[in-house]
Amino acid sequence: MAGGLFARVKTWAAEVLTYSDLNTEFDNIINNFIPSMMDDSSATEALMQATTDPYPASVASLATSLEGELKRIRYILQQITGETYWYVDPSGKNWLPRVAAGGTADAITADFTPNITLSDMMTVAVVAGAANTTTTPTFAPDGLTAHTIVKRGGNALAANDIAGAGHVILLCYNLANTRWELLNPAT
Repeated sequence: MAGGLFARVKTWAAEVLTYSDLNTEFDNIINNFIPSMMDDSSATEALMQATTDPYPASVASLATSLEGELKRIRYILQQITGETYWYVDPSGKNWLPRVAAGGTADAITADFTPNITLSDMMTVAVVAGAANTTTTPTFAPDGLTAHTIVKRGGNALAANDIAGAGHVILLCYNLANTRWELLNPAT
């Protein structure tokens, strides 16, 4: 950003700083150091579309200005939304992978498009086909290894914690313990 509307009141050179000068400068900061007094990084469509990768080639790219910081934030927003431009409304997108369950009531499978990759805290929604009847049901998305479904930090499920057909179960993968946590058990 170049200049902006906000500026210093006075530049000192070999003189005594007075309380009046200091108070005037602080009042200037308090009253004028606001977004409307800064340069506009979105004054044109081209400026609004400008982004900078904050981690190119696996090396941090540090911002040296507010404009640089905004470009890096815009880049991340663009990556999250998957849109061409960071400011495009991604409404209608399915942010939480959600599919109908396959398999059985106690050996649940699912086929996501695109396939998911197991990572810590990966969360998915599955529309159950039936209530669980055992305390150790499993979940195997996309042909991956089946892992036990637990609740509340590792506790075994009770029968019918997956309430039945139509229950949208929220499952979060716990990488350290290689298990799925049922975030919304019925009991």
